[in-house]
Amino acid sequence: MAARTPARKILAIGVFALIWWVFFWPAPHRGGFHQITSAPLPPLDFLKATSDRRRKHAEYYASKAAREFCAAHGYSVYTPRSVSKERKVYDLVMVNSELDFLEIRLNTLYDHVDYFIIVESPKTFQGEKKPLVIKENWAKLRRYHDKMIYHELTFPPGFNPHRAWDYEDLQRNAMYEQAMLGLGGHRTPA
Repeated sequence: MAARTPARKILAIGVFALIWWVFFWPAPHRGGFHQITSAPLPPLDFLKATSDRRRKHAEYYASKAAREFCAAHGYSVYTPRSVSKERKVYDLVMVNSELDFLEIRLNTLYDHVDYFIIVESPKTFQGEKKPLVIKENWAKLRRYHDKMIYHELTFPPGFNPHRAWDYEDLQRNAMYEQAMLGLGGHRTPA
């Protein structure tokens, strides 16, 4: 029994040393600030709603500083592929009956989002029929109409849900597959 005690002490010291080493040994790179370019990027506040955003986007992406910054990380500067020539921020929302929460969300994010894609289902997640709350209260949300894209969920042929999650999965995926991919003109994602 006496021989086991030193072995336990050595094992305990070894485990303690290993833990100490893992937590306190300096990491090879701790991050921190390192300057990539000496030229400052032009100031651009994407969070403010401005009338000349399109011009600012073009200036920003065409700047020498943006090219140098991206090149330093092995990337090229973003080149818009859409007709609108600018990036957009979309807020994709599934709505069931939460009209008050939707109105709070629209009001809070209105100046920071380009479009709200709102998908509403004529059925609950349990498959029961339900009223289309957004459609019925469309006039109440009129001050947000310029940024709202409403889509009523369409059920694909052969949709045979076996669980409540299937309805939710369909509605969540429809925000992109049914609503966003069908956008055209200036609403098209860049």
